[in-house]
Amino acid sequence: DKDILKIAKIILHMILKVLYVFACLQPVKKQRVTFITLTSKNLNGDFALISKYLRRKDSTVELRYILTKFQKSIIGDLQYFFNCLHQIFLVNSSHVVILNDNNYVISNFKRKDVKVIQIWHACGAVKRFGNEINRQYPIKNYDYVFSGSEAWGRIYSRSFGVNEDQVLPLGIARTDVLSNGKWLAEASEKLREKYPVVTNKYVILYVPTFRGNIIDGLGYEDLKLERLLSALPDDVVILYRMHPLLKKVSLGENDRIINVADDNLNELYTVADCLVTDYSSVVFDFSVMNKKMVLYVPDLEEYERERGLNISLDEIPAEICINQEMLVGALKNRSYSVEKIAVFRQKYAKYLDGQSTKRIGDFILNIIQK
Repeated sequence: DKDILKIAKIILHMILKVLYVFACLQPVKKQRVTFITLTSKNLNGDFALISKYLRRKDSTVELRYILTKFQKSIIGDLQYFFNCLHQIFLVNSSHVVILNDNNYVISNFKRKDVKVIQIWHACGAVKRFGNEINRQYPIKNYDYVFSGSEAWGRIYSRSFGVNEDQVLPLGIARTDVLSNGKWLAEASEKLREKYPVVTNKYVILYVPTFRGNIIDGLGYEDLKLERLLSALPDDVVILYRMHPLLKKVSLGENDRIINVADDNLNELYTVADCLVTDYSSVVFDFSVMNKKMVLYVPDLEEYERERGLNISLDEIPAEICINQEMLVGALKNRSYSVEKIAVFRQKYAKYLDGQSTKRIGDFILNIIQK
């Protein structure tokens, strides 16, 4: 199977190489902005907000989209093949291309006149990623990478194959709502109607990341939520949301344990009293909420050795728990330091301030209008 996959990739690369010659014969359309994601079929999050801003500010901008998600199957691989053929022509006729995940076509077949912006789907990176880990192809050809603060310059330059001055701390558009009191109140009300059990309860939101990688296979930390809940006070409700790559994984369900895999993460933050995570980047956006955080990392030594971390867990304003007994103790103790959260946010999430969409949109318009 691996040999067949290897041959298929070589064939795809050769075909794209030929098509790239023809793609470069077409003119770059000055007003064309193309959004590409391979992780969602819908226009949402950052893409929706940035699109809306661009359309409002300049009606002459031509917005194009490749929004798709593939299953790991023969049909999915075939769909990906044709998607790449579509990408190579659209990418190389666009003035600006905006990505939120890494992209094979961009890394291998991008002409100089096309400006590629990586807005990334995370607000930071506790764990090493991109070019820092074992992957199928090296990431390159980005012109700009946006981040939530200056602290990401060195880390993102290594991970995305850019210079530090190409990493611009303009913020993360989708976090703007976290600074909007009206939106926060409405989102909280909406979730309380959907899940009445959370009302007047102490809500723990468990959002772990995955283990392993796409090449060698994915895994996860199997936290026994029913056992955890039985050791906690009766007013506790646990909501859990696995990483999108592990969306179908269940850690158990009962009246006070709810799988919220399909709910919006920003909305979930509004009802959560405490976030439990591990090496996930959610600590950066959640820090805007000024609420308690706990890290459950029983595999810390192994994870540091095999994957590696970009920042020390000690910097995160959260109690670090390496076993379930410690986790129970950390969750029974509901106190936390707002001051430590403020210091952390100022360093790693400084520009998650409600103005990101405007800064990002104006930057893109400036490229088009130059």
